Amino acid sequence: TDSSALERGRSVALDGSGNIYCSIYSEGTSLSIFDASGSPTFSASVPDYSVILVKYNPTGTPQWYRYFSDSANIYNDYFSIDTDGEFNVYVGSSVNGTLTYSDISGATATLASAVGGNRATYIIKYTSAGVFSKYMYFDNNKTGGSYGGYITDIEVDISGHVFVGGYFNGNVMTIYDTSGNADDTLTNTNNSSVYNNFIVKFAPPPPTSYYIDISGSNSNNGSINSPFLTLEYALSVAEANTTITFKDGTYTVSSDISIDLPVTINSVNGSSNTIVNLNANLY
Repeated sequence: TDSSALERGRSVALDGSGNIYCSIYSEGTSLSIFDASGSPTFSASVPDYSVILVKYNPTGTPQWYRYFSDSANIYNDYFSIDTDGEFNVYVGSSVNGTLTYSDISGATATLASAVGGNRATYIIKYTSAGVFSKYMYFDNNKTGGSYGGYITDIEVDISGHVFVGGYFNGNVMTIYDTSGNADDTLTNTNNSSVYNNFIVKFAPPPPTSYYIDISGSNSNNGSINSPFLTLEYALSVAEANTTITFKDGTYTVSSDISIDLPVTINSVNGSSNTIVNLNANLY
């Protein structure tokens, strides 16, 4: 909440463990997030005209928050959220220009600019730990006026298919996949001043695999040729059904680890070539 600015609660979703996700639109820059007893848990500065995503545990204690804003600093009050069966959360928002989002460390990063210059619509996926995972987006070629594409609802089925509903004006709306490639287009059958409704279905991504190596780095992408250094980090970015594979070597885990998702942990060449010393608690 920001007592000096306009705010709107926009959407709520639950995951399979009873965690609560809520999205808020705020025109303020001073953010306070409260627990179920009314005590502030997080206080931070955010850009004005932001979309804010908050995760609460089942007892109402805030776990983390993320925010989104755009380079135009305009009205971004069209968005929705939903969760899937693997405890990931999806957030949709329409923005102008470049989208800025916060990650798990509190730092910010940017996604592609709207090609048409007006109202690109993003669907961003976070893991249950608040780690940025993937994004999809729609881009409208409407270059004049204050219109473009808008998202009104997101639903995720039990198999991980993502359904997105919304509307747009302009001549053509391009649909981009999770790799940023143009996948399909929707054509306005009337004219660029008339809104058309749409429903788009995205297929679930394939299972993720990460590798760990004694000479790796947690700044890598976790692939077999660019492995992570620690199990702790690999688990922090893992999604449900991720496979984490140790390369040969001796490893030490010194921080307590809580595994909330189904993951597979193995090694490339078996236990005779890989030793993991667990000097911590595993939950």
